[in-house]
Amino acid sequence: MTSKLRKIILFVIITLGILFTFSFLTHFFYKNSILIQGPAMEPTLSSLQNYRYTHVQNSDHLSRGTIVVYTHEDYLTVSRIVGLPHESLRIQDSQVYIDGEVVPEPYVTPDKTQRGNREEISIPAENYALMVDNRALNPAGVALVTMEEIVGIIEKF
Repeated sequence: MTSKLRKIILFVIITLGILFTFSFLTHFFYKNSILIQGPAMEPTLSSLQNYRYTHVQNSDHLSRGTIVVYTHEDYLTVSRIVGLPHESLRIQDSQVYIDGEVVPEPYVTPDKTQRGNREEISIPAENYALMVDNRALNPAGVALVTMEEIVGIIEKF
């Protein structure tokens, strides 16, 4: 084997090793991450930042205040759980009421709030009511999603 051929083979092996390592590390660090695009979850989550999420298999880890990743029209999006199955939800002057009681929401800041109202709705079984933290964008917007639509929970932020 000539010296030139040996150098070419070594170059190919090293290049493939680097590509494999890069591919593995990219998959390892970003397979369960989502890029936040837009101000919907500000001030809690910043736009143009990647956040890791943990897949959920059942509802044991879902509670009020949890930030979840869910499917919406074939893409992933992020919102916060504000209502649980079998509860009633109403929004009055941008304040969330669950079963007639005010829900404390320390993550919603005054500069990210607008007046909004929504008549009372009953959250069906197997559904969760979700809202974004930046209520200035959609002060009374509530998404009802099923457990099957929830992909994961945002990890520490």
